[in-house]
Amino acid sequence: MWSGPRNLSTAMMRAWENRADTVVVDEPFYAHFLAATGLDHPMAAEVIAGSLGVLLLKVDLAQVVSKWVGETEKNLEAAFAEAELAAIESAAPEATDLKPYVGVQFAAIPEFPEVGSAVAQEMAAALSGAKTVEEALADAQAAAVAIMEEAGY
Repeated sequence: MWSGPRNLSTAMMRAWENRADTVVVDEPFYAHFLAATGLDHPMAAEVIAGSLGVLLLKVDLAQVVSKWVGETEKNLEAAFAEAELAAIESAAPEATDLKPYVGVQFAAIPEFPEVGSAVAQEMAAALSGAKTVEEALADAQAAAVAIMEEAGY
C-alpha cells in the first residue's frame, strides 16, 4: 500500500504482517527521506526513551533561559527537580538482574549542586587546555572535599 489515511494504512499493514509469506516494514519511504535529507526524526528522543524504558525530560529552552542574573540556573534546577522527583517516585524496590538487593536508597545532599559546579569548572578547564586532566581532577577533588567539610560532613 503506497499511501492512505494513517489509520487505514496501519490497519492494512498490521493485517498483512500476520501472513507468513509477507514482510512488513513500517514507513520505509519516510526513513529513506530522512536518510537522504539528513533530517532528524522529529520524535527520535521519544522513540529511544520508549525503547529503553526511561523517562524523557523535555525542556523548552525559551522557558529556561532568562536575561536576569541567576534566573536561568533556577529554571534549570526546577526542570531537573521535576525529573528527579519522577525518578524517585518510579524507583522499584524489588530485586532485578541489575540490582540484586531489595530496597531503594535516596540521599539528599544540599551541597551536591555546588560540588557539581566546581567539578564541572575543573573539567571545562581541562577540556580547554588551561589545565592538565590530572590537575583538574586533583583540583576538583580538593574543591569537593572543601565544600563537604565546610558543610559539616
